[in-house]
Amino acid sequence: MSPELDFSEPFTFSFFARSFADRFPDEKFVACYSLTTAAASSFIPLHCEPITTTAAWAAYSFTVPAEAKYVAVHCVSHDQYMFCLDDLTIRGRRIIQTEGTPMASQMTAPAIIDRCSVKEQANDEMPNALASTSRDISDSHMANTLEEMLRWNKYPTYEVYTELLQHFQETFPNLCQIDTILDTTPHPDLHHSIFAIHISNTLGQATTKPAFLYSSTIHGWEVVCYYMVLRLADYILNNATTDTAVQRLLDNVDLYICPLENPDGTYHLTNDLILKDGIHSTYHNYNDVQMNRNYPLLPGIEDTVNIQPETQAIIDWVTPRHFVMSVNFHCGAEILNYPWDAWTTAQRSHADADWFRYTCQNYASLCQAIDTA
Repeated sequence: MSPELDFSEPFTFSFFARSFADRFPDEKFVACYSLTTAAASSFIPLHCEPITTTAAWAAYSFTVPAEAKYVAVHCVSHDQYMFCLDDLTIRGRRIIQTEGTPMASQMTAPAIIDRCSVKEQANDEMPNALASTSRDISDSHMANTLEEMLRWNKYPTYEVYTELLQHFQETFPNLCQIDTILDTTPHPDLHHSIFAIHISNTLGQATTKPAFLYSSTIHGWEVVCYYMVLRLADYILNNATTDTAVQRLLDNVDLYICPLENPDGTYHLTNDLILKDGIHSTYHNYNDVQMNRNYPLLPGIEDTVNIQPETQAIIDWVTPRHFVMSVNFHCGAEILNYPWDAWTTAQRSHADADWFRYTCQNYASLCQAIDTA
């Protein structure tokens, strides 16, 4: 539901919507408006019958009377999974906000926005989550120097990002080595590379320690996790001799962190500004490919994939390292996915499904115990 509106002429209410997956195709919604209050009973439908979505994003647009005080999208699905909304717009200006008036009120479930994700959360120790758009574009959330970045309350410009990685390697030469996964991404105007931070107390030595990979921000505008894994690397390196948990980690794991899998998406328009508006930062890569669905398909899946240079480089890089496990961070919905995405457990259960379920349940329970928000 929107904040209270005050227009002098009819206006346009538009958005994108879809179902979460092909096997849950029957999400239904009603776009509506209220001339009086925000009570559910006061809303009037903008169309005759509920609209059924598909798994593909589709645009919807409605003309609303000038007298309308509120507009809303009411999900009326039965026995489905997840109704996805994105880019809600009134008269060409987005109404989703990360600060100020909330998009929705009195809801019993999270509002699903921005490609199936709830709005990013921030706290006093982190930079503010990115606003979807801004009439007065500001770069106050960007760190323009390494010194500024090391205060850990802003996002790095691309130059500061590369300086930070170099700082890690030069400051902790016995613990940290920066690997280049891909030297040049497809962006024709901005030079970007994909890097990995290798953290180990046995650098350059043969080791039997299992290799573990954290990767992040395969969707370019999902940058809270980009910040978080950089902060994680900084903490591990600075506490390798003082924190017993970090010491145990380094003694038992060969750790790799890829902070930014999709730099062309994050720094799409310029290397100096991250902004979640589909212009400065984008969900896809420069070639407009959904990178999280770009890996070779498993046998039995009838489809083709246009493998991108970023994807092929990561495949080539991970193959000789034999990672025993990896975690790929996104921003938004509180969800843990485990294999397989291509089939349900009933169709083809993974050999380690019980372990995955046990681990995911414990992780989710711990998160909820620590922070119930």
